[in-house]
Amino acid sequence: MSTLTYEGSNVSAKIVLLKEEFFSKYIRFYIKLKDPINFEEYRKVRKLLETSDKTTYLIGDNERIYGLGSFKNISEFETENIDVFVIDFIGRFEYKISTLTRNISTVKEDTNKNTELKSYKLKECNLVNVRYGKPNLKEHIYSEGDLVGAIKSIFKNDLKDNSDEKIELLKNIINYAKDQKHGTTVVITTPEKAKKEVVNLEKQSMRIEEKKLENNEYLSNIINRITNIDGALYIDINGTCHSIGVILDGEADSMHGDSSRGARFNSAIKYSLKKDLIDKCIIVVISEDGMVNIIHNGEDYKEEKTLNLNKLFNESKRLLDNNEYTKLLEKSNEIINTDINNAKAYFVKGLTLRKSGQNEEAIECYNKAIELKPDYAEVYNNKGNILQDLGQNEEAIECYDKAIELNPDYVKAYNNKGSALQNLGQNEEAIECYDKAKELSPDYVNAYYNKGTALMNLGQDEEAIGCYDKAIELSPDYVNAY
Repeated sequence: MSTLTYEGSNVSAKIVLLKEEFFSKYIRFYIKLKDPINFEEYRKVRKLLETSDKTTYLIGDNERIYGLGSFKNISEFETENIDVFVIDFIGRFEYKISTLTRNISTVKEDTNKNTELKSYKLKECNLVNVRYGKPNLKEHIYSEGDLVGAIKSIFKNDLKDNSDEKIELLKNIINYAKDQKHGTTVVITTPEKAKKEVVNLEKQSMRIEEKKLENNEYLSNIINRITNIDGALYIDINGTCHSIGVILDGEADSMHGDSSRGARFNSAIKYSLKKDLIDKCIIVVISEDGMVNIIHNGEDYKEEKTLNLNKLFNESKRLLDNNEYTKLLEKSNEIINTDINNAKAYFVKGLTLRKSGQNEEAIECYNKAIELKPDYAEVYNNKGNILQDLGQNEEAIECYDKAIELNPDYVKAYNNKGSALQNLGQNEEAIECYDKAKELSPDYVNAYYNKGTALMNLGQDEEAIGCYDKAIELSPDYVNAY
């Protein structure tokens, strides 16, 4: 189905799959087919996909499509053992498969009446992405952060003056180029390499008088026109265009390339492997379906960067375990330089700064992590801990509540919220949080110790001793720390 067009347009639609026995309870049909369509009738299914969108799905089971509809009774969604899958067609030759889970958040709470108003939403959890028949566990999304990271990493010694302006121009060039409906290729290298290479490529390109591209209202139109022909656009890191319609060529080897991809992609791979261009060139390949790859030294930069990041994060964990905070701070900055849009990198740096007593700077890092990844529950929890250290307990509770909203089973967040409530003298409310933490994790020592302290504050000494005894039983050498 993903390979088919309908009246010239690529597919962009969703199918929901679940057992037919659950339709009546959870599906609101807008249109129900009198005769369900078998999946083998893929042209019929493809045609019907035109009726769906982001919130209106084709509804089916493992054999047939039954109609068009949406979900109902979401609040009861997880009361039974239900498996629901979503097939999201992103474009031609590309789709992803996800499961659906229910998210719950508290909209309004009335403590006097002991009531809560809750909001229920369905969230897609990605399982696998398929592109050109090739499955991948990671979703392919063009990221400006990847492009910026590649430019900064590969050309760090060449950008020199006005680097931010140069990077902004290159970002805009690629953003306009990726809208080219036929796909295209953009080669970025140093001015020296560009001058030399366009001479070598003169017989397989249209060499032009050097043209400095500008960030202005005409840039989009210019890029659209000079990428509308076969071949690559050849520019340098200053945004100067040297040649258009360049047919790239290079040395093939047995280690690089992808037989499932076309000539444009594999030509870029080969060209990036030329000896004179190693570590001096990146090639951005835009496919007809909008897929964007950043090629460096014969590899997809995203994959290369991921391997490097995994190595850096492993090194960070070792430094954290050994309390080497100065080196850890240097490592976290190295991670950020590798990927400026990596929320985990800012989380690690925030953790490091807090360990070093730099609380305000740590909060700035946590805020950046939240900006990049709004559903990062651990960041909200850690930010709450700093606010609690600073005596801002009410603000800390707001952070813990957000962490719990994002992860209702977050044991530490319940315990830490209890600690902040206890600081405000709300011992009974704190005990409710500690009890919730114990319910989720019966062996969580901090919850027993902290509950004991809250009970002491309420004058319930015997009950407090019972909690302390349990904490000692679980961990004879226990030292309290949230």
